[in-house]
Amino acid sequence: MLKTYLLSINFYIGQFLFEWRDVRVHFRKLNVSNTLYEKYVASFKFGEEYSGLITPIPANEGLIFWATKTKRSLVFSANREKAFSTGSSHYWKDYITMVFDKLQFNGKPVLSLGISAKNSAEHKDMLYFLSYIQIEQLIQENLMKLDQQFGSSRFRGVATTCSI
Repeated sequence: MLKTYLLSINFYIGQFLFEWRDVRVHFRKLNVSNTLYEKYVASFKFGEEYSGLITPIPANEGLIFWATKTKRSLVFSANREKAFSTGSSHYWKDYITMVFDKLQFNGKPVLSLGISAKNSAEHKDMLYFLSYIQIEQLIQENLMKLDQQFGSSRFRGVATTCSI
């Protein structure tokens, strides 16, 4: 059920905010055994599942780490020096990283949300706007409602078992 809900968020963002113009929307989950944020669900094109590799990100590095510290989403083009190199900058030119600090396990957010854009000029304004309005706070409120409705262990279960 959680995956379905997150895929719905992916679809909404991709379709209504970017019209699927060269973007990928993805959630990473915390794997506590190796403290990496790994691909959980990802979508691209017209809401299709993105089956390609999404590089795991160490919990103590990169924009996920800095978004956790600042409690704000971060856009790559304004924070290049803090980003973790995934080797895909030739393909994804800009992106936003969001974390949900109220849904955490051992002080680390359980989920992160990323929106990657192939064309930074076309999507830069939207990425900055989403960061400015702190869209992650609205998404987090809804995730917390879902968590309360289905028991407080739902998100901790994502982190501890890495699967639902």
